[in-house]
Formats: sequence, structure tokens, C-alpha cells
Amino acid sequence: MQSKEDIYKFITKRNPCILDGAIGTCLEQQGIKTELPLWTAFAHMKHPQRILDIHKAYIDAGADIISANTWRASYYLLEKTGHLDRLDRAIEEAASLGRQAWTSSTRSGLLAASIAPLEDCYQPSLAPSEEMMHKYHDKQLSLLAAHDFDLLMAETINTKREAIIIAHLANHYAIPVTISFITDGDERLLSGELLTHAIDAIAPLEPVAILLNCRSVAGIAKGASVLSNHKGNFLKGIYPNGPGKPDEHQGWIEIEDSVSVFRDYMFAWAGTFHLLGGCCGTTPAHIASLKD
Repeated sequence: MQSKEDIYKFITKRNPCILDGAIGTCLEQQGIKTELPLWTAFAHMKHPQRILDIHKAYIDAGADIISANTWRASYYLLEKTGHLDRLDRAIEEAASLGRQAWTSSTRSGLLAASIAPLEDCYQPSLAPSEEMMHKYHDKQLSLLAAHDFDLLMAETINTKREAIIIAHLANHYAIPVTISFITDGDERLLSGELLTHAIDAIAPLEPVAILLNCRSVAGIAKGASVLSNHKGNFLKGIYPNGPGKPDEHQGWIEIEDSVSVFRDYMFAWAGTFHLLGGCCGTTPAHIASLKD
């Protein structure tokens, strides 16, 4: 991992720093199904060239930071589903593919490891005890720290307490971390906790950045206002979903002019946030629109 200071400098030199978009959406567009509970956990092991090509496409689109395919490859989930013996290889191969993507590019950028809440990110009521959170995030972060990543991105975090535990553990392992919350479309986390209270709790732990993700471009707006107006000394960012909706059969259905709608919403925030990118339903075309 790089130092927190180096990550901070990398991001602030860009105006804004561009994140990548969805991996699952790109796979589904190619006819590869991603189903719960494992979702994309082993996609890079089954389809390494597809994942490598997706990483490269995001880099070519202008992403400065790409996320390795580790979001669902967690100690907690793989133990729960009987696949724990595959975890270390899954992490190692995800890191290798992400690094290959940067090595093959004429551009330079960062490779992030990605983690999710232990349980379903859309169901905070399922969140386990703090003791369980600490136990399993500790195992995950110690593993990620041993592999070739530059930083950690904790994504779609739905409770304040899980965010606090992740931030504390990241500091323990000297891992530069960004914390990204999912809101209810208003000014609260999905847990019902006020977003501003969650930010207040995390800011003193000095993450590199606090972000919001996994809401529609319109649905993220109220939370984005709360985040942008917070006076904390941290970088800020948003990476909403692409305009459209999830679909049981197609994975994601885009609206007409999805890319231009996404771009117009994001440009309204361009001078406010240090990091911009995409979540569910976004593709390299959406990310490229942020560089236009």
C-alpha cells in the first residue's frame, strides 16, 4: 500500500480525480450472469481476460483509480458460502489483473482494493454485531495489506458503526482508506442514521476521503449537499449509479441518453468534489463523459 500522504497528493493533483465504474454491469452486457450471494467474487478467476479488458477500458476512458474485483471476495462471505479455500487466490489474482491493466497502459494511476459491508449492503438490518464486524474486517484487511494494492475503498457502507470499525482497522494496518456511504435518497444512511452524524464520526479517523455511492444521480443529490457542506478536513466524492434500473434478466436497463444524462448531473458537481466516478449501471462510456 502507498502512504496516506501519497494518495492524498495523487488525488488533489487531479481536478477532479476520476474513478472507474461498474464491473458487474459490463460483465452482464457481455452475457455473463452475476448472481447473489457471490455476485462477481470469482468473475476474474472464471473470466480473467474479460476483467482485464474491463479494467483497460476504464483506464482508456480516463479513470485515474481503478478498483480490483475484490468487493465480494470477502473472508466473511466465502467462509459463509463454503469457498474460504479460494480467498487468497481470488485476492491475489484480482490484484494481478488490476496491476496488469495499468502496466499495459501509457497512463499511470492507482489500484484500489474494494470491500463491502459484511452483509447485504441494501439491508442494514442484517448487519452483524460489532464483534463480528471487527473480527472479519480485521481478517480481510490483514489479507489485503499483504497484496499489491495502493489503497482501500470501503464501498456502499450502510451503518455508522461498520464504517468506524473499517476506518480504525485501516489505521491499524497503515492502509490509506476511503469510506463511501449509501444513503436512503435523502440525508440518512440506509440504517436511518443521519449522514452528517456518520461523517462526524469518521472524519476524526482521517480517511483519505469520504464519498457517497450506489444511488441514482438524482437520488444522491441531497446526501451530496450534506457531504459537500461538511467542514471536515478530508477529500470528498460521489459515484452514483447510471441512469436506469436493475433488471432480473438483463442486469441493468439504461434509459435513453443515459451517458449524457449522467454527464450533465455530474458536471453540476464537478467543482465541488475531488473524486467522481460511477457505480451500478455505469460503463466506460459514462466514465469517459466525465473527461469531456
